[in-house]
Amino acid sequence: MVVYNVATTNLLWNFVTFLNNFYFPRMHHLLTCCIFINHYLSDEPPADVLALYKTEICTVFYIFYYLKNEYYNILFIVTFFKFCIFDYFTNVVLNQKIADQNNLIFLVSIHGIFLLNLYWFILLIKAAFKMLLPALPSHDEQITEMVVSYTMFANILVGGYAYSLLNNQSILHMCSIIILSISSYCYHNACYKSLKKYQVIDYTTFNLVYLYFVDIGAIHFCSFLSAFHQNPSLFYGSFLHFWLGLHVLFFLSSIYFKTNKSPVNNILVIIPSAIDVVIGIYASKAGSILRIQALYASLLPAFIIIMEPCYGFSHILFHIALLGHTYIGIMISE
Repeated sequence: MVVYNVATTNLLWNFVTFLNNFYFPRMHHLLTCCIFINHYLSDEPPADVLALYKTEICTVFYIFYYLKNEYYNILFIVTFFKFCIFDYFTNVVLNQKIADQNNLIFLVSIHGIFLLNLYWFILLIKAAFKMLLPALPSHDEQITEMVVSYTMFANILVGGYAYSLLNNQSILHMCSIIILSISSYCYHNACYKSLKKYQVIDYTTFNLVYLYFVDIGAIHFCSFLSAFHQNPSLFYGSFLHFWLGLHVLFFLSSIYFKTNKSPVNNILVIIPSAIDVVIGIYASKAGSILRIQALYASLLPAFIIIMEPCYGFSHILFHIALLGHTYIGIMISE
């Protein structure tokens, strides 16, 4: 693991594994029942029923899972992605007719099933990646730190391209993306040099604490401006001071827990950014489909952080997912 504490990941992983073994399959059946009950009570033709049926095609290959045949496993993963992720997302989740419905139980069921499918698909990727680990370089943390030192610079290109498509541009937000890219490079490059020299990262050294301080500050700054840009009028008055104060509180607390090697700092970094995403989507004047895309573009990095599908290389995948988050987050500001 590169940045996020192993103890936090293990705790979260044990919890979600317990849920997966007992609650998640039952939850999937319950949500599916809610959808079909809604269709039974509705006079309109069910646009998502066919997509739901198609998700069961991959189950045929799941039957052969216990044969430990890699070809059947590959077919299962491919069909699961095609029918349970891609088709379900494009035909159901992004279906304008479904998105415009006012039935809360129906909408929760639709999105709940997709979130479960996404969770299970990441589990499949993690299982497949585990088989590849023996063939990969052993210095995964060192390689990851080297790569993620540069990946955030792609965010500048993505942000610049996204804003070039809009009339509603924010120089301040674009500057925050540039600052975040530079601070990310400085912090991760320092971690890479520490690993290369000492084979370990001592997060309590003054240099790393200082660079972490700057990097986390840049994350808060960029996150806040992303939400602020959606609808500045929402932040006028006392709420602006309250939320800025809350950002500062989370920021200082995460620094304290990081220097004391506590996993709590990870949670303190995620919470305000997650709330900024919710505020940004709520305040956006974009259409429902674009806001749904923004929601899932924000959830995907969170799934990657918690589940680490690529083990020590997961932070690279996390930075790649952030590119989509940046693009969609800017597009909903139109």
